[in-house]
Amino acid sequence: LGKLGARYERLNSSETRLRDLSTQLAGLKSEVMDVDLASAVLELQQAEQTLQLTQATGARLMQQSLLNYLG
Repeated sequence: LGKLGARYERLNSSETRLRDLSTQLAGLKSEVMDVDLASAVLELQQAEQTLQLTQATGARLMQQSLLNYLG
């Protein structure tokens, strides 16, 4: 019974240690994969505004070039 009790305690200790390691691993994984949502939305909006500005500028240049060509 003493040997079985010692084995049980070692297995129980190993199980507890594995649970702790699993929790630590999940925390580390979360730190790596999580994105600051507010920052990501802000960057996306800035990129969208830059794209719209570039498209509007290109459209104006094309109109002026066409008018200069026809004039």
